[in-house]
Amino acid sequence: MKKIYVFILSVFLLGACSKENIPMYDTVNYIQFSDTYRDSMDISFFFYGNAEQIEIPVEVEMLGNLFLEDRSFVVELDKDLSTATDEHIVLPEYYVFRKEHVKDTISLVLNNPGDTRVRIVLAIRGNGADVLAGEYSYQYKIINLSSEVSIPEWWDGDVEKSFLGTYSIPKYQLLIKVTGEGDWTNLDASTRRAYALQLKYYLREMEDKDEVVLDVDGKAMTVTVIG
Repeated sequence: MKKIYVFILSVFLLGACSKENIPMYDTVNYIQFSDTYRDSMDISFFFYGNAEQIEIPVEVEMLGNLFLEDRSFVVELDKDLSTATDEHIVLPEYYVFRKEHVKDTISLVLNNPGDTRVRIVLAIRGNGADVLAGEYSYQYKIINLSSEVSIPEWWDGDVEKSFLGTYSIPKYQLLIKVTGEGDWTNLDASTRRAYALQLKYYLREMEDKDEVVLDVDGKAMTVTVIG
């Protein structure tokens, strides 16, 4: 589905100009997202426990001369391209891009969508005066928001064989609870082993208390790390 969304958005952006074609004027500057709309974000409240609202950073950048003073600019929810509504995101009246910065960060406040999965498409609108939106394909940010969880890409055959065993949602949830870490993408083998051992020792501790942790199959939860 993600490819379909990108295709739909690309139809709206066929008239986009390249960065090189954006004119640079002394009195006008441009603000845009640092990544194109194709670099969409997938955010799941699954990783945030019982949180009903979270705040995430998103990088923006300016084109033109450095601002000598802070400049305001507007980011809106594009309701024509989004399946999300105002109840899913809290946007301020305007954001501020700090003076003498080429890049800056804005904070997005997202609300838990419950059992639904929604697509948020944000658009930079500038301020209508001396700050305009940049290149069309950088004006948009797509966020796929849900409470779902699927097996992460890093939980591959090596992780299954050497560290955590067969994937299950309860095991993944417990791993995050025990270690505080839910993304092993950039972790080296020794760090992965340390986290897997933390989970193993927790399971062993619960077993010693006669409070065996069960997996989805109704059997005691196990991991494959040796130690």
